[in-house]
Amino acid sequence: MVKKGFLILFSVIVLSISIAPIVRANTPPQSIYLFYGQGCPHCAQVESFFEKNNLYTRYSVEKREIYSNKDNALLFNTLLDKYQIPESGRGVPAVVIGNKVLMGDKQIIDNFVGEANKYIASNGKQSIDTGPVDTKNQKFNLTLIAVIIGSLVDAINPCEFAVLIILMTTILATGNANKALKSGIAFSASIFISYFFMGLGLYKALGLGGVANYFFKIIGWIAIIL
Repeated sequence: MVKKGFLILFSVIVLSISIAPIVRANTPPQSIYLFYGQGCPHCAQVESFFEKNNLYTRYSVEKREIYSNKDNALLFNTLLDKYQIPESGRGVPAVVIGNKVLMGDKQIIDNFVGEANKYIASNGKQSIDTGPVDTKNQKFNLTLIAVIIGSLVDAINPCEFAVLIILMTTILATGNANKALKSGIAFSASIFISYFFMGLGLYKALGLGGVANYFFKIIGWIAIIL
């Protein structure tokens, strides 16, 4: 039974490795920033404009909230310092496209699509609706190895291990050792898969695509049912 359990865990790892190039290949490059503030009405207008016109899907836009996130605020000011935008003229919503800064809801709504298309045409690093990418020649690199090792280590770190012991002990109290082993393997595999996908940037990609809320609700209901 122990051998069977390890075989299941090994199969999960192999499956995760096999889909890694596909996930990474379809994760859009982060080249356009939308800086906004929680509760800002002008930001809400811009976000509504982006959603109605499907701009989060058509372009690689990374949303950054700066009121409560210090790292995002630092990035915001660093970029605007770089492009010599005076502090008195800074505010949200703001969009940074390459070396072009659009400030304010009207300027963003009126000019975003045109500037984004010009940036893509001149930069050549982005594309719109590229479709599936051929991953046959993608190489297994050290970054992926680091993600896999980190995920494996996190699956048995002290915090997770303590919960694992409690879980297995509780199930063992019912006298079902077979079920306890399966539950322990499933728990560790779930932790591994979760951190593995985090390392690949899948959750960030979901957030950019505007489907994160639906995704987490579905996962939450699955977790409750299980």
